[in-house]
Amino acid sequence: MSLSNWINQHGMLVTSIAVAGLVIAALVTVLRPGGDDMSRYSYRYFYDLNTGEIVVDDNTKIPPILSVSGGDVVGAIMIGCGACDNRDDMKLGWLEKYTDEAKQMIQVGTDQGPDRFTDESGQMVVTDQMAQFREVMDRDHLLAQPPAKGEQPQWVSEGYPEGQYVISQAMRNCAGSGKRARVCSVTEDDLP
Repeated sequence: MSLSNWINQHGMLVTSIAVAGLVIAALVTVLRPGGDDMSRYSYRYFYDLNTGEIVVDDNTKIPPILSVSGGDVVGAIMIGCGACDNRDDMKLGWLEKYTDEAKQMIQVGTDQGPDRFTDESGQMVVTDQMAQFREVMDRDHLLAQPPAKGEQPQWVSEGYPEGQYVISQAMRNCAGSGKRARVCSVTEDDLP
């Protein structure tokens, strides 16, 4: 069986692995010591559920967070078709938030630092804590397609088929453009 056939037959597994890789990469970025605090990677996009506005804030904030207007602000994953040079080139792909249990696990992990998943030689080690973290994230990392104006998002678990559907639909936003869809970081123009 060729690799492309295997990928086609196991699309959900491939997507789950890719999303898990993105979550781990995001956590490593957030948890790594040092770095340039003014870097655009120190910020991320958020979506104010009250106003429908996309805002930029510190990427160490775990959504949902409370907005100035008193409502919830959730994570906003922006998708670019080919380039992510400015926000005009991007579309709102999906929203994300975490349950209280997941937020607590992320905070504990942040406090412990990235070394909790490595051995003395620096190699990553799969632990019971890591397996429990993945289980909680599958269930308690919630995604939603962008809601229509005046409607509330319909939240689904990232690790389940409904969550994978939200991601796959967002990544198809560039279909027909001939350009590859990609998740965008905050642009220089959007920095506070």
